[in-house]
Amino acid sequence: MNPQLINFSLTPKTEKATILELCQGNNAKGVCLIYNAVEIEKLPFLAKILAAVQLDIKDDVITISSTIKQSFSLSDLSDELSLKKVIIFGFSPQHIGLQVQFQKYQLYTIGSIQYLFADKLELIEQTKAKKGLLWGALQQMFTK
Repeated sequence: MNPQLINFSLTPKTEKATILELCQGNNAKGVCLIYNAVEIEKLPFLAKILAAVQLDIKDDVITISSTIKQSFSLSDLSDELSLKKVIIFGFSPQHIGLQVQFQKYQLYTIGSIQYLFADKLELIEQTKAKKGLLWGALQQMFTK
């Protein structure tokens, strides 16, 4: 018998200063978007999505282009960035230091921050059903 006590992999955490260097935008509305750095060419698509909910990608939000190897603790950044809403494209909650399981396209609130996890941008752009799921979640997130 070979019992396993630990059935997960450990990922080193990227330092706060390194992640802050990746941040772009003025963050006027306390909205953070996290996407995979390999999808940088999808930013115009992302800007169009945000415009549909009256958000400007340069003025209203802060974007963080991360890589698979750049796990970090969003809670380390949340106070400094005054975050209210976080939308994560193509990463799991564990990538940003949340040890929970969330369904994609569902809104979750932890503390004072609302979270939305979605598929990677390329998949959303190519799939009408995923665009619809994202649109519905964004409408729910940004309408009162």
